[in-house]
Amino acid sequence: MNLKYDELTIVVISFKSNENVKNLLSLIRNSTNIIIVENSNDHSLKEYYSKDSNINFLSKDNIGFGPAINVAAKLINTKYFFVLNPDLSKINEDIILDFLKYSKKLKNNFGVLGPRYKNLENDKSLKQSDKNQNIKHIECISGAAMFFLKKSFDSVGGFDENIFLYFEENDICKRLNKKNKKVFQINNIEINHERGNSFIPDNINEIESIKLNSIWHFSWSKFYFLKKHYTYLCAVIIIFPIILRSTFKILIHYLFKNEKNLNKYKYRLSGLINSIVLNKSFKRPEL
Repeated sequence: MNLKYDELTIVVISFKSNENVKNLLSLIRNSTNIIIVENSNDHSLKEYYSKDSNINFLSKDNIGFGPAINVAAKLINTKYFFVLNPDLSKINEDIILDFLKYSKKLKNNFGVLGPRYKNLENDKSLKQSDKNQNIKHIECISGAAMFFLKKSFDSVGGFDENIFLYFEENDICKRLNKKNKKVFQINNIEINHERGNSFIPDNINEIESIKLNSIWHFSWSKFYFLKKHYTYLCAVIIIFPIILRSTFKILIHYLFKNEKNLNKYKYRLSGLINSIVLNKSFKRPEL
């Protein structure tokens, strides 16, 4: 089996994730093509890797996760590319080589491959396939590690740029599966995803701003995804109980003057309402 690292590009999307990016890339061979897209005004990674000819650094305003991958994809000329979150652990050259092996084993008849997340076995928010099957077709893989066949990615137009954050992997996996560019989980490749640890805040206000904006975008993207793939009416029916619960929670926390929880449910409701009335995903953290 002829395996070539020059068939692969690594893509890392950073948002003030300098130390995590450095740790991640230290585990990857220095001859691999790497593209870093920084979704903030911090350019210190560009300076840090200025002497590494295999690393291409791009800086953008905070355009979101999927759109940042699309920016990187326009520069990719390799057969495959591997999107890696900065907060992954237990990634190494052997794992990258294993993905290349499985791509050949599948005879390049796939859209995207993903690993198994060993530390998230009991996490109900992440649906994983039967771990007793090495290769398993699945509806969706986690966006933390996505090994794309570039021509399959291009065939569906990449990520939906209306989505700033959340459900972008659900959307692209659904579109790939519909075009018979199948999504597979490789269960004997195990890594860890330390969720929520990729962003390194400057202060406590940034932490709170990011949390509230994450709630807003999760709600906005959930309705958008449901509307896009299951009709507007179906999305409204599914989301309506969440609107009622959020409204009730807002009233309760307002009466008891619980500002933290009040803001949480305000942002949740705002994200849903803005998506329902077809407003764009405009919310951004105040940093």
